Amino acid sequence: FKVGAVMLVGLFFYDIFFVFGTDVMETVARSIDGPIKLLFPRKVIIESSKDLSLLGLGDIVIPGIFISLCLRYDFLRTFDKNTPLENRTYEQVIKKFESINKPYFWS
Repeated sequence: FKVGAVMLVGLFFYDIFFVFGTDVMETVARSIDGPIKLLFPRKVIIESSKDLSLLGLGDIVIPGIFISLCLRYDFLRTFDKNTPLENRTYEQVIKKFESINKPYFWS
């Protein structure tokens, strides 16, 4: 978890530097016309491309992968090392997960 959190913080500052410190990211993102960016309107009436906010798909995917890996790690940690492998089934994990009163994440 610590390594993943450090990597996310590093990617956060990397993203800030290349988005606001240089024009590399914006130039590349605006020149590519593909499904790697999300455009949101800043105004109700869009007159030019400057009226759109750009969100890169990596800003959504990387934290999502981190959250899913944390969830998988939590699932594997529900069983201690003494639990036999045949009892580490998906059904046992779901049974254990459903026994928690307030799960923080469900996928």
